[in-house]
Amino acid sequence: MSSHRRTTMVSHVLGCLLILSVAVAYSQENPHDKDNSDLEVPYDKLKLLLRSGEILLIDVREPEELVAIGRIDGSINIPLGDVADAFSLPDADFLNNYGVDKPSRDSNDIVFYCRTGRRSLIAVKTARRKGYSKARHYPGGIVEWLETEMTS
Repeated sequence: MSSHRRTTMVSHVLGCLLILSVAVAYSQENPHDKDNSDLEVPYDKLKLLLRSGEILLIDVREPEELVAIGRIDGSINIPLGDVADAFSLPDADFLNNYGVDKPSRDSNDIVFYCRTGRRSLIAVKTARRKGYSKARHYPGGIVEWLETEMTS
């Protein structure tokens, strides 16, 4: 085999590998690259839900983050690592642990939030896997909430 032909074949293989690696990189799940509109509750809608009292707002950050940064009034804290177990608890244990009634699986009132939306999206997908098919999240998180509240 001539060196020119070998070089051409190596270049072709390397080109294919490059294309494959780019395709794999883009296929990795990035929650902010997908259309998650059916999962999201925008700021204005969240404000309305909070005013109406028809919401179970769940902060999935760690407890020390709530102390350091604050939280949205009316929310409860279930850290992300506890979400799957929490939504598997019997109703009485959920009430005892979190101080609110456990929502029904068809509840449209479950909204998760975190700092900037990444963990809350994971939480909503976890809840949906547990059968809470209408669970949603506030993608702006506490960061957007605080910024918007300070300017309004």
